Amino acid sequence: MSHVHVGGSEGKPIAIDYRYDETISPQAVLIFCHGYKGFKDWGTWNLMADEFMRAGFAVLKFNFSHNGIGDGDLQTFSDLEGFGRNTYSKELYDTAKVIEWTSKQAQFKALPLVLMGHSRGGGIALLEGDRNEKVAAVITLAAVCDFGDRFPLGKDFEAWEKRGVFYVKNGRTGQEMPHYFSFYEDYKKHQDQLDIYETLRHFSKPLLALHTMDDEAVHVSAGMKLKKWNSNTELHLYASGGHTFESKHPWTNPDLPLSMLRVVEDVKSFLSLIL
Repeated sequence: MSHVHVGGSEGKPIAIDYRYDETISPQAVLIFCHGYKGFKDWGTWNLMADEFMRAGFAVLKFNFSHNGIGDGDLQTFSDLEGFGRNTYSKELYDTAKVIEWTSKQAQFKALPLVLMGHSRGGGIALLEGDRNEKVAAVITLAAVCDFGDRFPLGKDFEAWEKRGVFYVKNGRTGQEMPHYFSFYEDYKKHQDQLDIYETLRHFSKPLLALHTMDDEAVHVSAGMKLKKWNSNTELHLYASGGHTFESKHPWTNPDLPLSMLRVVEDVKSFLSLIL
């Protein structure tokens, strides 16, 4: 596995790792976008990447520049100020930068690029995958279907606007993670470019959407909407697995949980048909 940094939004670095089997020619590059309160080394993402590498793919994972992970320990939210100033627009910018960097690497530039994202990262993958001509296909894992639905409502929204910040507790670390009101202002400013519904209405690339029926964070109806809005979407609904397909952080088991193994197999089958 190799590690690099590229310049991201507002000059903040994007940490990247990538892996491929040098004894074979990769079939494609899978670029993975993590989700909200996530990071590229969360839970089972490295084990997942290893599985795809063994199946003959190059796999690249990256941290969004404002995801809150600092430059030191890549599993610690030490940059809460950066986290608080993150926006969807910044994540789209970062994703485009990663795609640009990947497409210029000698070992990758002739390969199809496939964007794969989890949760919020799935929404980002859909938007960037549509508008970026270098992207051949998109795969989403428990993806959100509407960024506008993710903001506070009613009195909570009014308090956020008045105070300029609201906090979400990270259940794993106990940290109070800030969201500045500029997050919402940026969404409103770029709402047309962040509209997943409108994007899917004309989305023409191969799309695989994977969801579980018992997802506690993104309701399974989000997956059903992706299919409704774009009839060419290949939708797989699993009976169980939760939002992270039985994964958690930290993950100490050397093997993937059964739900993630099912994800890997379905992704491999999908890619075998479109590449």
